[in-house]
Amino acid sequence: MTFNSTLGRIETGGRNATAVLAQSVGGGGTGGYATSRSVSPAVSAASSLGGSGGKGGQGGAVRISNNSAIRTSGEAAIGLQASSIGGGGGTGGGAAAFAVALPAVTPSGQPLPSIALTNAIGGSGGDGGKGAAAAVDNRNAGIETFGVGATGILAQSIGGGGYGGASVLQGWTLPVLGGAGGSSGQGGYIEVRTLTGSTTIRTTGAKAHGVFAQSLGGGGGTVSDALKTDDTARAALEKTATVLAGLIGKAGGSGTVLDNKGTGGDISIKLAGDIRTSGAGSYGIFAQSGFQQSSGALDASRAGGSIAVDYSGTLQGGSGEGAGIVIDGGRNNTIVIGAGSRVGALSDRAIVSTFGQESVRNFGTVVGDIDLARGNTTEWNEFRNEVGGTYVSGGSGTIKVGNGWFYNAGTFDVGGVGRIATATVQKVDLQLGGTLLVDVNSVAAGGPKADLVQASRVLVEGVKIKPHAVEGLLPGSFTVVSASSLQTGRAATAAGGPGSPIAWSASQSGGGISISPSADFVGKAQGNLTDTDRSLLDSLQRAWDGNEAGMAGIFASMANIESAQQYETAIGSMTPTEDLGQLASDQTLAGRKSLNAALSCPVFDGAGVTLRETQCVWSRITGSRTTQDRGSASDGYSQDGLSYRIGGQWEIRPDWFFGATAAYNVSSMHTRDSLTSVHGRSGDVSVSLKHQTGPWLLAGALHAGYGDYDSSSLFWVGDDLWSAENKNDVWTAGLRLRAAYELASDDWYLRPYADLDVLHTYMPGYTLAGDGATLQAGAMKEWSVAVSPTLEAGTRVDLGRYGWLRPYVSVGATFINNRSLDSDVSFSDGSGKGITFTSSSSLPERLFNVGAGVQLYAQDKYELRAEYRAQLASEFRNQELSLRVAMRF
Repeated sequence: MTFNSTLGRIETGGRNATAVLAQSVGGGGTGGYATSRSVSPAVSAASSLGGSGGKGGQGGAVRISNNSAIRTSGEAAIGLQASSIGGGGGTGGGAAAFAVALPAVTPSGQPLPSIALTNAIGGSGGDGGKGAAAAVDNRNAGIETFGVGATGILAQSIGGGGYGGASVLQGWTLPVLGGAGGSSGQGGYIEVRTLTGSTTIRTTGAKAHGVFAQSLGGGGGTVSDALKTDDTARAALEKTATVLAGLIGKAGGSGTVLDNKGTGGDISIKLAGDIRTSGAGSYGIFAQSGFQQSSGALDASRAGGSIAVDYSGTLQGGSGEGAGIVIDGGRNNTIVIGAGSRVGALSDRAIVSTFGQESVRNFGTVVGDIDLARGNTTEWNEFRNEVGGTYVSGGSGTIKVGNGWFYNAGTFDVGGVGRIATATVQKVDLQLGGTLLVDVNSVAAGGPKADLVQASRVLVEGVKIKPHAVEGLLPGSFTVVSASSLQTGRAATAAGGPGSPIAWSASQSGGGISISPSADFVGKAQGNLTDTDRSLLDSLQRAWDGNEAGMAGIFASMANIESAQQYETAIGSMTPTEDLGQLASDQTLAGRKSLNAALSCPVFDGAGVTLRETQCVWSRITGSRTTQDRGSASDGYSQDGLSYRIGGQWEIRPDWFFGATAAYNVSSMHTRDSLTSVHGRSGDVSVSLKHQTGPWLLAGALHAGYGDYDSSSLFWVGDDLWSAENKNDVWTAGLRLRAAYELASDDWYLRPYADLDVLHTYMPGYTLAGDGATLQAGAMKEWSVAVSPTLEAGTRVDLGRYGWLRPYVSVGATFINNRSLDSDVSFSDGSGKGITFTSSSSLPERLFNVGAGVQLYAQDKYELRAEYRAQLASEFRNQELSLRVAMRF
């Protein structure tokens, strides 16, 4: 029988509302109720299910090909069911009762308990009935069920018995009578596979499995409602089986009830997709092959066929007693987890099997307990975590293989990342190659300080131990492997990330393997280190060597760094004070511009090219960009600014002029590493006094400025990421003295001048805190002296009655005595004193200054001036473009 499900969508609702059912039954019938018949004067039955089958009835092959979207809702509302049943009856679900009335005592006078059964399946099929193949092919299929026992796919072949109503108790099937006579039917071949696309299954109910594949011989199968719930009925059946057999024999039957001789056939499950079950006691995949006893468990003395599970994709079992994959019985069973797959369960039980021999090969990721010897069986099993595979121990941390070995050539992650755990490989050999991921914690409050793998016998074959620090790390030793017998083929090694400043070494002593960290903070840093960086790293090294507990959290984060880029980021994120201090450096340089703005209101004297000071009022807007490349002086940043400035100059006595200017400035700064950003507002005022005598101009100016900046700093050290917001204030003050001399010819002029600036910068201290870490920066108080010689050259272009133009260029240099503005910084992570270091924000010591502009003077009164200026230094560039309007009075 082949059934092709090509409907776009199938939905059912209600109890036992299976969406797609394909069933072949030999020696009986399926569904409905048989006519009541008399078993004996003392035993009567009503509404027995299955009818009377002829001797030797065989179940036919059943195949479902599905590419539909299926959704069911209700108890035991299965998505797809393919059943082949020989020598018995078919499905009955929650049909009426089969009642057996027994006398109070046996003919010999022995007391006999009463028996009540509901929906016992099988009828009176003859000997030799066999279940044929049952197969489900999925073609990009989707199945979703809601309800207790609502399995996604049920594929079943039962010989010499019958299938009962789709209910499962504790994940294990319960027995069904095989009919009158000794049934010896074999269970048939089961196949569930993905042919094209992906198979998606979702179940939410308790004991609602994703895929249920069952091949049983000699009767059996999932059973009806009463037998799954009525422990009294089941116990009574088991207790009186012999008596019941005698009664049936007296009525002309074979005289046996469970004298079945068949067993299960092979099962093949090859799926690719996404199967997730979430209910209590539900399995992602369940496969069972063998002979079922009256207790519901398989008979370990009668092996079934071989079971093969090959899965690719995501597979999740449910909670409680649920599991990802469960194998019951079988013979030589194999489980293969494909590369890129993930298998686990909400219960943390990944793979469970009983008495069959299992070989598990993992190329993907398996998470949770492994139990290949459920019930403490002793057959030979193996779990092979192959190259490219990852096994994450979880739940109880127990790995039970039975009598075999655990082979690791992939990644063995003890307990998952971030949790101290123990993985116990019980009784069998552990061959330890590949990679062992362990967590360590130097500051754990009691209990173990590292993940531990423990086993009776361990063979070390070049395992690479990769630690992950949790909470805190300090110098010391951590035991990560413990065994009664430890043999070494190739010695274990230990290493963190290649970019981490924390290195690891492994050592073996007796039955244990231990790892120990060491640190080289400066030596591991690549590229240019700023003065702040070097001061920080030197302080970290002293704290490590001194076992400083207040820095254990930072050491743990740095131990988890993988790449050189991550280490560079960590260093940069721990030194935001350097970037925030750059605000003070930039405002110091801006103070020189404020002083310069108070010294300029020149016009040509008459028709010549001699410049003289005048009375005027003016307004100017300036856009600027400052960039600092990463190097030995700075982490690198860029800053954009906009300045609105007004000013004026008045002649207070002949050839003596008083000037004043004020500005409002806005700026936005971002560091090259994107760890710090600043948005600020500032203001400044400057006043000047100038005296002009012939070609000489002598001047002095005073400046005061204040800036208010909102900063956001990102701390990113290894796995830890946090941010801190802050408000920074900067105060500046300055004094300038200028001497200028003009050399004029007929149509051009040269004007050399020199400035001497004395500047003071003050930035109050501040605190940055987050994620338990605290950074405190002390106040910055610095004096700086700058000398700037400059040469300006210009000419005059007459515009007739419209006025004149003054194009000009300038070139010069600035020499600053102070290469940086410094502050003391302390950093701690939790309790303890932490570390202290010096934060230095660079000032360019030597600047090359260039400028060019054009001044339009009209109607002997109005001025329009456009100007470009640049200050250039090694790794530093400041450029600005301004437009000024003025009116002479």
